[in-house]
Amino acid sequence: MTIHHATLKKAESLGYDLTETEDGVEASVGSLKITAHTAKEALALIQQAASFLVEHPWFTIDQSGDLFAIRCDGTILVQNEDLDEAFTLALEEQPEPPEPENLEEPEEPASIVPPKYKNEYKARGDSTRCGDWLCENLDPWVTNTTALRTGNHRRNTNLELLKEVVKANGIDKTWPHLNPGQQAMNARNMLRSKVKKTLSLIIPATVTGDRELTLVPDNEWIASK
Repeated sequence: MTIHHATLKKAESLGYDLTETEDGVEASVGSLKITAHTAKEALALIQQAASFLVEHPWFTIDQSGDLFAIRCDGTILVQNEDLDEAFTLALEEQPEPPEPENLEEPEEPASIVPPKYKNEYKARGDSTRCGDWLCENLDPWVTNTTALRTGNHRRNTNLELLKEVVKANGIDKTWPHLNPGQQAMNARNMLRSKVKKTLSLIIPATVTGDRELTLVPDNEWIASK
């Protein structure tokens, strides 16, 4: 099997590695590895997995044959051939991070962020978010912050507010068949592309609770990939 150059280029642009194996194609980023029969399938699955782990960093994912295993604190919670179903079942078992005394020292969350961006994200103060102009101006409006008993905070995208922003910026597309993490990732990607074309980010009044805001990105961000 030869991986098509367009798929390789797409994976590289997203920060993922694709490698041919005896069983098909392995997609990897940091410690996360997913194998599938085709390169496109492997790339799609690892994007799903990475998105889920960013939103729920107390889990880890590994794969044995056709089975995906979702672990928490080293214990397997779910084994399933369907990754989306595995996510759903894992969240039913462990919807919140375990108590500190039962939690092993977690692997750095940045391990699922493509290495290409890892140091830059850290320098901006958040290893799981991009921290660039769009994130800095969008996240305060669409992020829920939950205080944990450890004194830390867990952040999750408020999908309904993000949808309001996406709609206000002229994007009429939804992904109801995807899990919330995947929907948020797709929405952010489309919004990023749109803002680069229109040179403005609209935060509607339904999100601000006051008046509509029109934000203009800086030239450095516009010129970035």
